[in-house]
Amino acid sequence: MKKVISANFDIYKVISELSKTNPVFHNEQGFQDYLVHTIEKIYPKLTIKFEHKARLDEGHRSYIDILIRNENGLYIPIELKYKTNKLNCNFDDSVYELSNQSAEDITRYGYLKDISRLEKFSELEEKFIVGYAILLTNQRNVWNESYSGSGNTFENFLINENFVVQSGVKKWSDNTSKSIKQTYPSFELKQSYQIKWFNYSDFNQTNGCFKIAIAEIKKLKAADSPKTKNVFFVKKNMQKIAQKMEKSHKIDKKESNSQILNEIEDYLSNIPINTIIKTTKFRASLSQINARSEDCYIPTDYCYNRFNNGINFEAQPKFFIYIKRGQVKFVGKDYLYTGPVYHKSKKDNIECEIGYCNSGKYKFYL
Repeated sequence: MKKVISANFDIYKVISELSKTNPVFHNEQGFQDYLVHTIEKIYPKLTIKFEHKARLDEGHRSYIDILIRNENGLYIPIELKYKTNKLNCNFDDSVYELSNQSAEDITRYGYLKDISRLEKFSELEEKFIVGYAILLTNQRNVWNESYSGSGNTFENFLINENFVVQSGVKKWSDNTSKSIKQTYPSFELKQSYQIKWFNYSDFNQTNGCFKIAIAEIKKLKAADSPKTKNVFFVKKNMQKIAQKMEKSHKIDKKESNSQILNEIEDYLSNIPINTIIKTTKFRASLSQINARSEDCYIPTDYCYNRFNNGINFEAQPKFFIYIKRGQVKFVGKDYLYTGPVYHKSKKDNIECEIGYCNSGKYKFYL
């Protein structure tokens, strides 16, 4: 399990120790109790509080599952979910009879809603330093299968392995029942999260495998907020960027460009939606197949959330979400992207947010 240490508190170390002593729980309360016990054992100087009252939703009182306070009085909040499918197993002379506790789409919704709650808490609470949303489950489909593109009602709540949950409004699809929409209303994520699942325990029987997802929610200070910093940069350089964007619209569509596009689409036709693609492999494969230079195939030219110089951004077909240097996610040609659009200046080597897209509709800050 990869270690990420924040503010001298390592949640991964805690979970690793907990899995050795408690591979299964009777219910979520048990999960919460034993997690706190393990934290206290490893970090005896921390102060821990259950069900911390907080104003998160339009001024109404709600509760954070666990609030850790370090020696400096700073906060590390944790939200927990423990969702199960039916399982009867034995451990340490105890019998565990777990039921089908929650529909898998509600499990997904609840986990992302916890992330949203912690983001809100980070905005309202000055003492916030880092938060963790944790989901422990034996519902295999939650981490193992992708339903993207199949017309499901919960496509905006997918959290399968390596899936990148984009920032923006998370809501049910139009064909979802009215009662579900009312009971589980839409919410917004301010940041994007790549979902990683870790092995927790395995009883070698049907529904006996438990995995755990841990999302780290970081606090963005006003001075470090990407939007604040990047809007300043855009205003400072808006004339240069505007000229580049205007120039890109004047580039003629050559026959070779059309052929390159056909080659890219043909290559992508054999790749599943939501696949994470390494850009070096993408370029090398297309170069080898079509006997062209790798420079003809630049994945970031076809991203919903990235503006490159020298392309007609509005007219350019788009297939990918830019994740980080060397990686893009294939989401398809008709994807309704919601989130920021970035541009990196070669001269200043600064990546800035130059606009925002809401369900496929772009608005630039220029």
